[in-house]
Amino acid sequence: GVQAGYAFVPIACTVKSLFVAGLFTATGPAGSDTVTVTVQHNGTNTSMSCSVAIANGQTGSATKCSTTTGSFAVAVGDTLAYSVTQTNTTPYEQIGTTLVCQ
Repeated sequence: GVQAGYAFVPIACTVKSLFVAGLFTATGPAGSDTVTVTVQHNGTNTSMSCSVAIANGQTGSATKCSTTTGSFAVAVGDTLAYSVTQTNTTPYEQIGTTLVCQ
């Protein structure tokens, strides 16, 4: 998957859940796609991932998924990132993510 930057962990906590939402943009090439977001801890994929299937032309409401499977502990200074894969890289899409660490 593609990784676009990372964030340093400011406090020790347990990563408990991942939420992903995606929709097709009104401009750009058409096509359906499944986007999978996997959480990376210190540059390595974890088992916490979520997939959204985005239909061609789906602009009204986002497809959503969430998971609490694969929670893990992080320490101050660790890094967190997302690895993103797609089944079709042609369509333009908007993807939003939320990661909960408590």
